[in-house]
Amino acid sequence: MQPATGYKHPNLKPIHPHDLEILKWYNGFLSGKQSLPNGGLVVAATSQSNAPKVPALDVALGELEGDRTEPIGGQTVAKLERTPFVRYDERVFSALLNDGMRKIRIKRLEGLSKDEARGLMEYWARSGMLRQRVNEALLGEKWTLSGGGVVGELERAVIEMRA
Repeated sequence: MQPATGYKHPNLKPIHPHDLEILKWYNGFLSGKQSLPNGGLVVAATSQSNAPKVPALDVALGELEGDRTEPIGGQTVAKLERTPFVRYDERVFSALLNDGMRKIRIKRLEGLSKDEARGLMEYWARSGMLRQRVNEALLGEKWTLSGGGVVGELERAVIEMRA
């Protein structure tokens, strides 16, 4: 699911990311071709921030989601489809679009609502990590600084900036 690597074979041909051992191992478990001997769960996550563009991954995830569209931040996002004008990595499609992967569920995550952020901030205040009164002004400021309720950024805005 990665763009081309900078690694080269001894014959100077580029090494595909799926030929690297850790990705080969991960793809095997993710696709269901290999099983975890004691049982388990494989969780995968993607991010749209500070990530290389892999068009095949975006299209494959869209196909796994099916024809439905989901509201994200109040906007409806349409499924991406293959286009003849983009060069896709077929190994991404073969890794993701198989029978084992058709059983997975895709959950789009969003930031916390203001009410959820208030509850988290009140928890931090009760535990002594936040030494301020949680009011509308503080909530609005920290929720905005956290990019609309991104939990890690909210923690950074509230906990690490308290000094």
